[in-house]
Formats: sequence, structure tokens, C-alpha cells
Amino acid sequence: MIIFHFIHGFLPESVGGTEIYVHELSKAQIASGHRVIIIMPTLNRLPEFEIIDGIEIYRIHVEKYDPKKIAEPYNPLVEVFVRKLLEEMKPDIAHIHHWHNLTGNIAAICRQYNCPSVATLQDFYVKCPRFDNLRDQYGFCHDFDCGECLQKDSFECDSVLRKKIMEQELRIISKIIVPTSFVKEKLIELYNIGHVIVVPNGVGEIKCMNEKREVKDTFVVGYWGVVRYNKGVHLLIEAVKKLYSKGMRGFEVIIMGIAYDKRYEVMLKEMAAGLPVSFYGPYERKDLFSRNIDLAVFPSIFLETYSFALSEAFQLKVPVLVPQFGAFKERLSGGGVFFEIGNIDDLANKLETIITDRAYYNNLCTTLVGDLTTIKEYEQTVYSIYCDVINADDKDKDVELYYLDNLVSMYKDLKKKELVLVEIQSELSASKSDMLQIENDIMLKQEHIENLENDNRLKQQHIQHLESEIQLKQEHIRNLEKDNLLKQKHIGNIENDNRLKQEHIESVEEDNRLKGQHIQYLESDNQLKQKHIDSYEKTLSEIYNSKTWKLKKIIDKIL
Repeated sequence: MIIFHFIHGFLPESVGGTEIYVHELSKAQIASGHRVIIIMPTLNRLPEFEIIDGIEIYRIHVEKYDPKKIAEPYNPLVEVFVRKLLEEMKPDIAHIHHWHNLTGNIAAICRQYNCPSVATLQDFYVKCPRFDNLRDQYGFCHDFDCGECLQKDSFECDSVLRKKIMEQELRIISKIIVPTSFVKEKLIELYNIGHVIVVPNGVGEIKCMNEKREVKDTFVVGYWGVVRYNKGVHLLIEAVKKLYSKGMRGFEVIIMGIAYDKRYEVMLKEMAAGLPVSFYGPYERKDLFSRNIDLAVFPSIFLETYSFALSEAFQLKVPVLVPQFGAFKERLSGGGVFFEIGNIDDLANKLETIITDRAYYNNLCTTLVGDLTTIKEYEQTVYSIYCDVINADDKDKDVELYYLDNLVSMYKDLKKKELVLVEIQSELSASKSDMLQIENDIMLKQEHIENLENDNRLKQQHIQHLESEIQLKQEHIRNLEKDNLLKQKHIGNIENDNRLKQEHIESVEEDNRLKGQHIQYLESDNQLKQKHIDSYEKTLSEIYNSKTWKLKKIIDKIL
């Protein structure tokens, strides 16, 4: 059997639950002898054709798009590509897993080539361009009017046209496979269709642990899967922060998975700073066993349709802590704990109880219940559905008109939009001259303002020049005053020096005068002494009448 799989992304370019599921299913189908072709869009410059694990992969290169803008529901370039492959390969069945970035009329195109189709819906894309059908805070959206979300997220998509295309597409598809009853109920509620069947997703092999688990000194809490906002990873970190602030220790949190939104990843790492939280990035399924996880926490804030991560927790026999919402509520019947969706306090309290109460935790380990279907069993079930669809011979003879009606509707909508655009263009043309005149007036006024500003600038420069000259002259005057002051000080110093010199001269003269008086006194004294000596000599000579008497010598010795 030749099988076409249509999907919005595939390994290794895109990694997620749906991509891994399609990869496992394709390998199982090849093992059963089928030829499997994957048809997918790509934004990267990867080869248009490639074979991976025996799977033939055809990539349609689409234009780069803004992740906040949803692709149009119909893409004629994709239709041309699909028609070419249908003509060349003539597949027996088309299995649609997603329309995103492809085109919303895949089933209609295939039916025109007598190729019946089935679809497996893993999310709510058929209703919601945002995939998760999340509205307000943790609430399910029941409307088809996407105006509020389109305005908030800048999605560019015609919601009325999109609803019509998807509704027609779902009715053309022979069988719609969903993984849970919850999804079936919502799909019937949205589109009122009856050809929906529930087939739980198959899971690939993963090494399982023994049922008896021995918790180590450090209790390991794990999250794995795509790291994005609607998966609620930030709630887990907030809960850990609450426990850590209370002084609780002896546990760690590991987060495994790729984050396509790098801003969200940075925010999470900033939130986790100083906490026992580790980020491991992309992982392989075998890594889940090696991490020795004691508790799995998946705090999603949107409607989970199945959760492949929950199936892996069942395989690992690891208790889980999840919101009581969507597929979690349907699939988990034992070995798990529910918390109120989006409630961080409730999440933290439940987490604390599981970690600290070992008896409670051991009971969760022994009561873990989760029915799983192997990928081989799932492949056989899907093959049976293929055969039923192919043999049913219920091909819609009016499908071409059905499809053309779709295109006509699109054409009419486009024409209406063109008329509106023409009216808008006419109004724009009528006001263009006024706008030009206003722009011209504004330009002239702007020039006038610029001239005034330039004139003011020149005047200001002249004022600054004059002020600069005044400052220079004032500085020159201050310098002259300083010079005169120095000269006055110098004259004063000279006069003071002259006065001191004059006083010195007078002092020297007075000293000389005193010395002269002293010399005169000494001379007078010597004369008196000489007279006195002469008198003594005369007296002695008379007394002794001796010429040999030398009184002078005696006196000299005495003196």
C-alpha cells in the first residue's frame, strides 16, 4: 500500500509529540511492507526530497512567515505540488495529521484523484488557528469568531472562510481518528460530524523500570516535552520557588525539551536562578530512563488532547502530577494526583505532599494505572481503518463541485475585499492631494522654523562671541591690575630695602663713632698710665739713684 502522510513538520527539522508519533507509525508501516511518503512544508533550505529511516520525505518550501501570523487556509502553490505527487504516485490512502502551512483542502484534492483520506487530530487546529483553543484564562473557546485573539496576537486569517474550508474538509474525510473520547466530544460539539472514532495513540518502546521504586536522598521531579508557554513550565518553577522559600530541600527539578520560543526559555532560566532547577534541552526517549525521575509533572494550561509525555510516564511507571483538565482527566485513573489548573499554590502544596510523605508516594507508585497500545498494535488498527475506507466505495461524486464551491466562495470573498479595497483606494486618492498640500505646508513651515532657528543660532553665536571678547578684556584688565599690584609691591620692597640700608649705614657710623671714642679713651688712658709710670720712675730714680733699676721691666711683668 502506498501511504501519503501530510504533516506540518517532521524530524529532524521539527520535534514534537505529533512528529515523533508520525515517525514511529511510518517506521511500523514500512516494517509491514508499505511504502510511506511524508509531505510537509519547510521554512528552511532543506532538500526537497530525502529518505530518512526508509521514509520518503517531500518538502514544500513555503515563504518565511511571522510566527504571530497564521497562514491563509488555502495555498494554491501547495495544491499544485500535491496534485503533481498524486498524479505521479497514485497513493492508496492519504493520512492527514495537520494542515498548518499546507492548505486546507488536502482531502478534497486527494478525492479528485480517487484517493480516500483519513485524519488523525492531535490538537484543535481545525477550530483554532492557535492550535490550543485556549481563551481567556484556562477556558475552552466555543466560538468561531476569532476576532479577539486575532486582534491580541496579530493573526491575519479570515475566520469565516477558514471555518467553511475546514468544515468541508472534515466532511470529505472518510474517517477522523482522535486519541481520546474528550476530543471526540469536542469535535462533534464544534462540527456536528459522526464519522469520528477513538483510537488511543500507539507508543514506541522505552526501557521500563521495576514497579518497586526506591527514592534516593534527592527526590527528582521531571518535566519533559516541548517547552512552551501553554505547557505551563513557568507554573512548575513558581511552585518550586514557593517550596524553596519555605526552606524545603532534598529535591531537584529537571526540565527536558526544546524551546522554540527563546524569549520564554530565557524567562524560565531567569525565574529558576538560585533554585534546584536544571535545563537539559533536547532529549531522546532513552534519556528519560537514565535521569531516574521520581515524579512527572505536566502543568499544562490548555486542553491536552492526549499527552505523549503521560504515556511515557506510564511506561516508566512514574507517578504524575497534572491538572484535572482535558485528556489528563480521562486517561489518569490511578497513580497520579490532580491539581487545579493554573493554581500555583495548589500545585506547590500537592508537590510538597508527594515529596515529603514517602508512604503516600509509595502508594502512588503501586496504584499507577495506564493502558497503553504499542506502536505495532496501533499500526495494525490504522491499517484496518485504511482498508475499511478504501473498500467502502463511498466516494463523494459531488466532491469536485464541493471543492469548486469552496473556491467560488473564496473568489467571491476576495472580490468583496477587492471592492472594499477599491473604495478605500479611491478615498485615499481623493485625500492624497490634500495630504500633499498639508505636507507641503508643513514642509514650508518647517523650513521657516529651520530658518528662524538658524537665525537664532547665528545671533546666539554672535552673543557668545561678544561675551567671549568681554571676558578676554576683563581678563586683560585683571592681569594689568595684578601687574600694577606687583609693581607697587616691588617699589615698596625697594623703599623698605633702602630704609634698612640707611639704618645700617647709620648704625655702622654710630658704631665707628663709638669705636673712635673708645680708641680716644684708650689713648687717653695710655697717656695717663705713661705719665704715671714716668712719675714712678722718676721717684724711684730719685730714691735709689740707681741707673740699673729697671722699674719698667718690673711693671711690664706685673702688667
